[in-house]
Amino acid sequence: MLFLMPMVAMSLLYTACNEEVQLAPQNANTNEMLSAKLLIVNYNQIENPVISDAGLTNEFAIVDDGMSESELPPDLDNPNNNTDCAKKFKDPIYHYLSQLELSNEQKVKIQKALQEFHKCKMFNYSQLKKINHEILAKAAKERDAILFKLKNNEITKEQAEKAIKALKEKVEFQMKNDPLRKKVLENLYKCHQELMENLRYILTKDQWEGLILFLKQWKP
Repeated sequence: MLFLMPMVAMSLLYTACNEEVQLAPQNANTNEMLSAKLLIVNYNQIENPVISDAGLTNEFAIVDDGMSESELPPDLDNPNNNTDCAKKFKDPIYHYLSQLELSNEQKVKIQKALQEFHKCKMFNYSQLKKINHEILAKAAKERDAILFKLKNNEITKEQAEKAIKALKEKVEFQMKNDPLRKKVLENLYKCHQELMENLRYILTKDQWEGLILFLKQWKP
């Protein structure tokens, strides 16, 4: 278990050039559970991937699975705030940490926690992508069956198009409700919860409460 390190409190977090967010640690409710939607970047897209329309000549494809732009953790030994304009990470946790004034011991512990978190996250991303691929593969076979019936004049063109449209709705339902996907999403959430638990022990009280508030205020 990682331990809390004492250090001077930080009252302002710079979020972009000439822009700052006022933090009020005394108002933070650290006992409130942060939801998956608050912690996981692009949660809605990951839970409900955007599927392209299929037709008589084109297959289903995932337009946006929410995982296409996974970023590496910040290098805390080379902080972004040394530049004229600090980088705004898409992950709010990364963004907050990259701009804190941390002790060397904090940096070492946080960097280790971030590395473990990234491995955990990427493993679950790979599992989700695999399940997504399997769902689309099954849909492709069902679409082929519809086209086979059309080719053999068992159904009309209009019926085929209607069946393919219904198939897309089925795919979207499966993406959201597939039990394996739900389990992986739970595991992905656990990756984030474990990171937050580690950070709670590494950051000072003000830094930790500032992080909680920042996550609630975050606008990508």
